[in-house]
Amino acid sequence: MEALPLEAAWTPGCAFQTVRRELKYVVDASEAGAIELVAGSHVPLRSRFPPSRDTIVRTDYFDYVDGALTARSLSRPDDNLKVRFKRYEDPARTIRARAPSVWLEVKARLGDCVMKDRMRFPGALLPPLLGITATTPESPRLRALLLRGPLVPVACVSYRRVAFEARNGSLRITIDREIELLRPGWEVDSPTVVARLALCILEIKLQGEVPAWLQSALHGRSSGSISKFDLAARALGLG
Repeated sequence: MEALPLEAAWTPGCAFQTVRRELKYVVDASEAGAIELVAGSHVPLRSRFPPSRDTIVRTDYFDYVDGALTARSLSRPDDNLKVRFKRYEDPARTIRARAPSVWLEVKARLGDCVMKDRMRFPGALLPPLLGITATTPESPRLRALLLRGPLVPVACVSYRRVAFEARNGSLRITIDREIELLRPGWEVDSPTVVARLALCILEIKLQGEVPAWLQSALHGRSSGSISKFDLAARALGLG
């Protein structure tokens, strides 16, 4: 199926919200390849950098100095909040973009229901934003979090992602490979790698039930509570 274009350009600092179910599965490389073939025959490829199929995603996670958000995530994997930003790179590029725009996110999970505020934001403005010395984007969740105190980087994860998404947004399937757990440092282009994972992570984001063709591809596998952030936090000795 043909690739979907990128989302429209969003105004920096303005939030938009999504609420949907999110299911996660740990799969090996062979299983990931098989599911990718099935997904591609039912759902359009979501390519950020055509003709590249994949995207390099780097996610930086933030917490208070006392580690409250990390502690909650590790002890309550199905009921927590995360503050993070994502930057995206074309795997075909040999030179990384400088001071890119990033997607700043506040993600709230309750069971398999995920509520997300997502804002496009200039990377250069993140330090004053998270130190509460700049105008806060229109995200009620982020404003409420910042009232407790400033946020600092605590962990980082990098991975290669392929994504498929229905045109109406009702189904999104992503497969993450080459997962690296990194030391924090959002301002560093190449942070220190703490661990590389051999596993792949399949994520299904949807409204409603898993379609029959996808259930068949999963062979009755049950979803789990795998979290790239939790893996990084434990690798860094935060939990």
